[in-house]
Order: sequence, then structure tokens, then C-alpha cells
Amino acid sequence: MKRWRVYALLLGLSGTAFLIGCKPAAVGVSGMAGLSCANCHSGNPSSPYALAFLQNEAAYQQSGHYNGTRALNPAPANSYFFKGSHALSNSQIGGGICNKCHTDQGFVTAIASGGNFYAVGAIAVTSALPPGCFTCHNPHVTGNFTPRIVSPVTLLSGGTYNFGLGNLCANCHQARATAVLTLVGTPKSGSGPHHGVQSDFLLGENNWVMPAQSYAGTSPHAMATADSCVSCHKYDPYPRSSTSDLQLGGHGFYLTGVGGGPLAPPVGGSSAKKDVVALCTSCHTSASTTFEGIHPTVPDWAGINGGAPADPLVEIRALRDKLVIYFINTAPKPMSKVATSPWDGSLPVWPTSAIEWTRDFVAGASVTLSLVQAQSYWNLQLYLEDRSKGIHNPVFAAQILYDAIVNLNTNAGAGIVIGATRPS
Repeated sequence: MKRWRVYALLLGLSGTAFLIGCKPAAVGVSGMAGLSCANCHSGNPSSPYALAFLQNEAAYQQSGHYNGTRALNPAPANSYFFKGSHALSNSQIGGGICNKCHTDQGFVTAIASGGNFYAVGAIAVTSALPPGCFTCHNPHVTGNFTPRIVSPVTLLSGGTYNFGLGNLCANCHQARATAVLTLVGTPKSGSGPHHGVQSDFLLGENNWVMPAQSYAGTSPHAMATADSCVSCHKYDPYPRSSTSDLQLGGHGFYLTGVGGGPLAPPVGGSSAKKDVVALCTSCHTSASTTFEGIHPTVPDWAGINGGAPADPLVEIRALRDKLVIYFINTAPKPMSKVATSPWDGSLPVWPTSAIEWTRDFVAGASVTLSLVQAQSYWNLQLYLEDRSKGIHNPVFAAQILYDAIVNLNTNAGAGIVIGATRPS
């Protein structure tokens, strides 16, 4: 019996040696010449390739792509927690049309088809896997870690997203519906844009268009950066360093660390706030040390500052809140305030930053809206589902929220007070 164990051990070692020595044909191009499997897969941090692999994997495990939606718990101190997502739910992955973004196999299959990503129908997947390293990268074929695809993306809404490495992201990060086709008759509130509409938002389209009005169009955050999404969301001031905040940039993709955020002081020693401001001021030459103040002041769009100019991000959030309060309080009430929220449901006295961390509202049960309500609700949801608080495309954000309010005032008698100047 012992002899068989020795033979088994020797066979195992010989197999390991074979794997370590293997060199797939593609490995040896694009700067990977002479590498073996072990260079990346040994787990040995003394190898720069293995170290990069380990650190990128660690950062990815702090990302929303891996953990699902991240939310802020304002008490007792600002801290984040993960709420999970369809991508990690066994009841959701393997769900046909959802497979394109919520499974590894579905995404790889969908992008290989070319054309309009969302025009690809349901994809059957066996033993579905959530997104991982090889969902976006294909090093065993390409010999490098460039994205699987960087060709222009045709969005479901008809626009073309073509901004460098960020093109890969645009395949999934677009609305699953269009305003033109949805806003007919009496739509359901749940038929609005899906949870990742960033491509639509950066292009400044797929909003409800108010008659006789024009919109800002494509954001400078897409046009003036080399690789749009990637240029900012992979920003890491401590690349491959032991001091790196794994929840800031890199393969975590966040621009706020676990202990701080753009509008609140860092907690627990996190330097994320100043790091992200440093990223922003690398293009925005303002000497401001906060997000608020990077841009010049704008007219009082929301009517919150006595008509005096105010910071655009503060104005945008005030426009958002006026719409949220309307939809929380006005039948059929498609939104509701989370029961545990410390927010009392009233409009705060602006400008203030504390309210940003305590505001807590959700889309309620799907209900039938009037067409006027649905038009304005679509614009609000497009803003909320972008999740950048307007930063991705500030003027577009202000315009669609402002027009949503004007629409409710004019056609539904809402009586919401706003400024006299439309954002431009």
C-alpha cells in the first residue's frame, strides 16, 4: 500500500512539473516572452507577474462586480457594506437574457457575436459562473491583459459609445430599455432604465426629451479622457503597493474608499477623499480640496440659494430631492423612504453635505403612472441609476431633472419651486 502511495506522489509531482513548464503558444507575445504558467499562477509574490495577479484579484474581490451593490451605513460612522447582486445569486445567474452581463459565459458569448450587444437574445448557460478575470481578459489567447474587446459599442438606444478601453464597460453599462419605446400610454414605474446606465448618461441621451429643448450631449468625462471609464475608475495612487486602498481604483473600480467619500470626512484613516480630489484636479485646475468647488458656481437652478450662484453638484442634488419628495408623496407613489432612514422626508436647507449620507429612498412596488409622471420619473431614474450623483455628465444631469420638474408643474400641477434659469 505504501508503494502505491509513493507512486501516486511521484506521478503528482511529475504532473505539477509538467504544468509549471508548459508554455501555451500565445504566451510569448506582447511582453510575455519566456513566461511559463508558474510566473502568474504560482502565487509567489516575488514574481512581478504573480504579484500583479494577486493584487488585482484582491482588489476585484472588493468590487461591486464581485460583491454586488455597495451601500453606505451612516451610523454610527460612515461605513460601506455590500448588499449582493444578481451576479452572485444562484437564483438569478443562468437567467437567459440576464446571462449576457451576469455570467462569465454569457458575456463572452454575447460580445463574440458583434453588433448591438443588447440585440443578442437569451443565452443558454450551463453551470453559470459569475464574472471574473477571464470575463474581461483573455491572456491565454492574446498573450496580454488587454480587454477582450475594445471596438465601438452600439447602445440599445441607438447611440455609439467609442471611447477607448471603456468600450468594454459600455456593453453592460447601458439601459435595458429606451425612453422612446417605454414612454407610451400609461407605463409601469418598473419599466424604466436598468441599474447600469452610465454609457447612456455619458453620451447624454436616452432621456425623456422635453419638446423644444436641447441637451448637453456627450460629457467631457468621455471625450477628454483617454479611456473614459477606465481612465478614472482604475485610478490608483498606490499601484501595486502594500499601502493601496483596495476599495479605491484599480480592479475595485470605486472612487471612494471604505472609510470616506467625496462629500464626507474620511473615517478610520482612509485617504480616499483627498486621493480622488487629486484625480479630479489633475484635469480640473481649481485649487479646491473638495468635490464641491472644483467647478465654478452656476445660476441657482434649483432655487435653493436665494437666486445667488451655487455649486453645480449641490444644485443637482437639490433638483433630485425635489423630484424624490414628489414621487414619495404623490399617488401612486412609485418611491418610498426606507423605514430605518433618519431622513424625515423633507427638503433640507441647502447647501449641506451631511444630508448626502442620510438620504435613503428606494423605488417602490411597480405601479401604473400617468404618461406625464412616467416621463419625469424616467429622467429621475436615469439620473439615479447612473450613480455618479451627476458627476459623469453634470449639465445633462441638471437639464433632465429640471425638465422633469417643469413637466410636472406644467402638466400635473405639481407646484415644485425651482429657479428661473434652465441649466446650460
